[in-house]
Amino acid sequence: MDQGIKYFPPVEAIELKQDGYTFYIFSMNSKDLLEIAYTSPRNKDRDRGIRRGLDKTRLKASKQY
Repeated sequence: MDQGIKYFPPVEAIELKQDGYTFYIFSMNSKDLLEIAYTSPRNKDRDRGIRRGLDKTRLKASKQY
């Protein structure tokens, strides 16, 4: 096993199905989430991915909420 990888225990979540999609609602410490989450840019057909990447300035500003 790679010693550089941190594994997290399972997180309890609520499953929500809407319009043919399945979503999971959960609560997690934001620092833990930032360690395991990632985003991908939109692809050419714009059906998947995000519009903009992580802006650390906006992230820091949002922590007040």
